[in-house]
Amino acid sequence: PPPAAAPAPAAPAAPAPVARGPEDPARVNWDDLMKILRPGGGFDDPSRAEGQAFARVKAMGKGAYPYLLRYLDHEELPLAVAAARVLNELTGRNQPLPTPATRAQVKADWEAWIKANP
Repeated sequence: PPPAAAPAPAAPAAPAPVARGPEDPARVNWDDLMKILRPGGGFDDPSRAEGQAFARVKAMGKGAYPYLLRYLDHEELPLAVAAARVLNELTGRNQPLPTPATRAQVKADWEAWIKANP
């Protein structure tokens, strides 16, 4: 009988992933991220796109707040509502969601709160 073939060498192990810190909010494509968050809800479900996007924002910490603020008076109301929902979830607050008539006031209220809670 022919000699047994030598066992194949083991594949090299994949390098361990390098732990990265949170993303820099200044380098995030917020328009794309907010479109993922727009449907609302699902923030606590990591298997959903909204849950993954929310986890990214949460990991950024308070550095993300000014970027979320920019969307509170966005011309696309669903993006304004999404920003308010994310801020409520991140801060534990239960502020009203913006409407066409209240966008500016909602934004002003959040700006004041964020300034008072650095």
